[in-house]
Formats: sequence, C-alpha cells, structure tokens
Amino acid sequence: ADVSEALEYLITNDILPHVSPFAKHDHDVFRREQLYSEETEISILKYERSLRELYRRYSASDSDNAAASKASNMSLAEWHRMLRDAALIDNGFTKRESNLCFFYS
Repeated sequence: ADVSEALEYLITNDILPHVSPFAKHDHDVFRREQLYSEETEISILKYERSLRELYRRYSASDSDNAAASKASNMSLAEWHRMLRDAALIDNGFTKRESNLCFFYS
C-alpha cells in the first residue's frame, strides 16, 4: 500500500469513528438556519452600534497575540474575555457551548 492508501485507512478506520458529532456538523447549516434569518437581522440592526463597539473593544484586546491584535477578527481568547466580562458563562451557557458558537460562526 502506498502512503495515500495508508492515510485513507487511518482517517476512515481510526480517526473518523472517534470524532465528536459536533466536529462533523456542517457549520453552514447552523448559519443558514440560525443566523441568516430576518429575525436575526432585525436584532442585529437594532443593536448594531453597541455590537460594533463591543467588537471593536474586544477584537484587539488579546495582548498575548500581537498578530491577532492587529487583525480585524476576534480571537477565541478575546471571545472568552468578552463573555466572561459580561458574565454570560454559567451552567445554562457553558464555555464549551461558547466555543461551539465561536467556531460555528
């Protein structure tokens, strides 16, 4: 067997059977069904000014990662900091769920 066949075998038989269903989830389904709706758009537009300010403040706050701080994207660490500062992480919305929201978006 060549390397490509060995890699195919490894992925199919050893990795994929042990991957969480969340990792196999099509993130575009979440976007289409949850994010790209008229209701979501109305909410975002209603709070756009505040959301932009929060994003501006937190998307450049990751002092541990200078490259990320210069980028326009929010890092996972910045996302966690924002949620922690807003006291949004609790038993009803866990850090794991916040990670899923971050990666699905």
